[in-house]
Order: sequence, then structure tokens, then C-alpha cells
Amino acid sequence: AHGLHEDRGDGKVILVFHLGGRTAHATKFVIRDGTPSLIALRHDPFLGGDDFTARVVDHMADLIRDKHGGRDVRADAAALRRLTAECERAKKALSYQQETVVTMRLDDDDDLFSEPLTRSKLEELIGDLVGRAVDLVESCDASGGDVVGVDEILLVGGSTRIPMVRDLVKDYFHGKEASNEKGVEPDEAVIRGALLLSHPHQARYLDPCYDYWHSR
Repeated sequence: AHGLHEDRGDGKVILVFHLGGRTAHATKFVIRDGTPSLIALRHDPFLGGDDFTARVVDHMADLIRDKHGGRDVRADAAALRRLTAECERAKKALSYQQETVVTMRLDDDDDLFSEPLTRSKLEELIGDLVGRAVDLVESCDASGGDVVGVDEILLVGGSTRIPMVRDLVKDYFHGKEASNEKGVEPDEAVIRGALLLSHPHQARYLDPCYDYWHSR
């Protein structure tokens, strides 16, 4: 999706950090003669954006209990679904703004819950989870060479939009910014890449590779 298959034999080292809804991966590879060669891979199958949302849900559920006479929305499946959807919306909004409001109706009697949520509070709630995710990057990179050996950093998956995630990755690489050569949105990269691989001829994905090998 990012067009890295078009870079031919330049020895470029690339680290891809994927943080999606349910899983997290860090992959480091080098391109040699137009072909990617895996250097290192780290994977956490039980960590992702859904876990971040769950932290917000737990926080708001506790506030509802405290402010609405001990009501436990965790025992009401419908109310819990509404709260989860609203917390997911709020989490995404805080990637672009400093504060939002979590609002939902608790029941048919128009009992309304409304609570502000700041980006700093979100970071407090999910800080340890984000730390676990970034640990994958550190472990992956350390297993295949030092930090200066990474030429490109790609962030993939909707949860990499979270400023705290991006800042920690940038800090680890001593201020090096993540690349986005083709302007591909993080949460679209996997879909676009899969389309290219599943329909290589229509997408002309293989043309640069064929042209290179046929010229040798």
C-alpha cells in the first residue's frame, strides 16, 4: 500500500508498527533487490484499540455508579453496548481534540449521563497498555540491529492515530517521524495492501518487480 515494493535493492530497513482494534505487531525487514526480507517480528494477539476503549468504559461505568444511585450498567447489556459505542467515539475524537463529552441515555425515562473526557485523562487510563504496545517496537528493533539502522517507520492500524502512541514511537526513534509515502491512512493500509496482493495484475502491483527482474 505504501509502495515500498517499488524500492529496488537499496538495502532500506523498514519497521512497520501495526496497532489495530484487537492485535499489535512490530515487524522489521530490509529490501534487497526489490524483495523484502524479514529481520524480526514481535506480536501481541491480545492488545489493541478495543482494550483502550474498555478502559474508558470501566471508568465511565464507575462514574455512572457513583452519580446515579449505584446503578451498574455492566449488568445491563443494552446500556453497556450504548456506553461502549459512545466511549469508542470519544476515544477517536481525542486523537484530534483535547476534550470531548461522553453522553448517553441510561434508560427510557430520559435519565441522562454526561461526563467530559480529556486527552490527558485518556492517556492516564491507557498509559500502561500503550507502553506494552511500544515495547513491541523496542523488542523488535533490538533483535535486529540498533535504532539508527531503521530508514523508514510505518504506522498501520487505526489505533496508531492516538497521539500518545505516535509520540512514544517518535521518542524511541529519537525524534524520527513516521513515513507515509503514498498518503495512505493508517486504518486503510492493510485493506489497500490486501487488495494489491489479491489482484496483482489489475492493480499493476507486480509491474515494477517484473520490470526489474526482466532487465537483469
